Amino acid sequence: MLSDNQLKNIDGLSKITSIFVLYLDRNQLENVDSLSNLTKLEHLHLSQNRITNLDGLKNIQRVTTLILWQNQLQNVDGLRHMTEIIQLYL
Repeated sequence: MLSDNQLKNIDGLSKITSIFVLYLDRNQLENVDSLSNLTKLEHLHLSQNRITNLDGLKNIQRVTTLILWQNQLQNVDGLRHMTEIIQLYL
């Protein structure tokens, strides 16, 4: 769990491709581009950050739970390919 760490950069996560659950809430993230290789993610918590777009999530299709509330999203185009979402919190 990487919540509450004031993280601004998560580039190192791009190399850990076998993650199924990831908590990154309550940080200072502005983008999620580093998550594009995490194609096995099923639960992703990104609330309370500074994220403006979700382009980095385009390759992630297995997500069933996605929590994004309290961000600065300008669009949700990056969610278009997520067809297995059961819970979505914007």
